[in-house]
Amino acid sequence: MIKREHICSFLLMICSLSWADSKTRIAVNDLSPKGIDKQTAEILSDRLRAELVNTRAIRVMERSEMVSILKEQGFQSSGACDDASCLVEVGQLLGVENIIAGSIGKISDLFSVSLRVISVTTGEILFTVSDDREGSIKEVLTEVIPAAAIKISRSLSANDSTLPLSGSGETVSSKTVNRTSMHTVKPNAAGIIRNKDNYTLAYFDFDHGGSDFSDRTGTHKAIMHGAGSAEGYKGKGVACSEGSFVSLGFLVPDKTPEGTVELFIKPSNAFNPEGTYSIFGNQGARLHIIYKNRQMYFQKNHDNKHIFIHGPAALESDEWYKIAVSWGPRGMRLFINENLIGFKQDTSDYRLDQRDLREYGEFHAGYKNWCCMDGIGIYNRSGNYYFEGTIDELHISSVDRHRAR
Repeated sequence: MIKREHICSFLLMICSLSWADSKTRIAVNDLSPKGIDKQTAEILSDRLRAELVNTRAIRVMERSEMVSILKEQGFQSSGACDDASCLVEVGQLLGVENIIAGSIGKISDLFSVSLRVISVTTGEILFTVSDDREGSIKEVLTEVIPAAAIKISRSLSANDSTLPLSGSGETVSSKTVNRTSMHTVKPNAAGIIRNKDNYTLAYFDFDHGGSDFSDRTGTHKAIMHGAGSAEGYKGKGVACSEGSFVSLGFLVPDKTPEGTVELFIKPSNAFNPEGTYSIFGNQGARLHIIYKNRQMYFQKNHDNKHIFIHGPAALESDEWYKIAVSWGPRGMRLFINENLIGFKQDTSDYRLDQRDLREYGEFHAGYKNWCCMDGIGIYNRSGNYYFEGTIDELHISSVDRHRAR
């Protein structure tokens, strides 16, 4: 009698041979219906598969093939297979790298789509995509699902040069995308500049070496510490380097429940992709964006806890990038050029270090000392970390600006 594990190995080999290319291999589990009928959920699940295929960036297994392989394996699951361990087992049997699961729910006239992408190798949730839409199920089918497919494909693909920018089918020109890095784009293509509004805590455009801003307690200016003016993403930016940075004052009030930090950066020729650079933050790493060896990190430490997320960031010299981090009810999230690259289900608020506000509470652009970075593997207590490049359009908000992502 042929053992089950031998059959699994054989099927995995067949899947690997039939899908042997550079594209990520995924399977989509049927979405769980919550407040809608099962047939509608199945239609939305099929549309998600179709939209993912249409991006041409990843390989998507057909539902019929999934059912056939699982049936051949004798796979059985009591109830819906929606927990991580069950999904990982399914993914292993199907021979895919990632599996997508989630739900579609309805409360009154509000539809909620929630998707999570799970690594079959590690069992961890790589990232989530969610959207709440008030209206009809038709809008979910024709707008929400296609947009979700694009976001998933952009995050999973190693080359997004052919991905649509929206449900309209608009594509990114190969002339504006650097194919050597998933998150590299040409200047003036990194993302939108946020306008000031009632949720703005601080805004710097650096057009005059610094900018005024209101943080509900007064008006402050950026103070240059050796940093100079340079051509920015829009207008002028501030050029930082070893020993040169900008002091920004106390930007985020203590116990801010949710917020967003957005800024544009352009590494200089002195930038080392395998180096370590502080981009923005305060001394206690209560809120900190740092680059380390081709990874971008977002820290939000408090109560002696090292809370952080990270994702791939193969930054290149003389290229503009939009970096955005957010925290709040949707957890901690990290974006590069509007692509979600890091996520953690931490919903705690921002806590200012109360030991010494003057030393640990003031924010800087382009600098941080060694303090409180051992959680991400930085133990050099004598080190100071500066950014090599230009920073521009720093916008800090008291709301999660990426609610729909």
